[in-house]
Amino acid sequence: MRHWSRYKDKVPYFFEIFATLDSAVTLGRHGSKNFLLRDGKEVVQCIFYENEQELPRLIRGQVHRCVGNYDRHGDVLVCVSVRSAQPSEVRNSQEAVKACDAHMRKLVRLLCEV
Repeated sequence: MRHWSRYKDKVPYFFEIFATLDSAVTLGRHGSKNFLLRDGKEVVQCIFYENEQELPRLIRGQVHRCVGNYDRHGDVLVCVSVRSAQPSEVRNSQEAVKACDAHMRKLVRLLCEV
């Protein structure tokens, strides 16, 4: 996610991540909900604003699916959707990452040719 975020000004996209909740959910500025997600050694700060939907109950140590826009400068994932991950999603997540990575590599090659 951090790697591909440098192309944000050239290609619009969202990230979908599957990671383990590694903190309590805390209240932030402007009513945001803040929490940390961990995938191995990598940790990302997440922010969720309860505009149209409420943040579901998140359980520390459980894998969650988050979709959002990564703010490279703030090193924060601004989530638009958060929920518990399904076991099948967790099993297939590494294959999805490989497929997305291959697609992004092709896209970047095309952008560099232009």
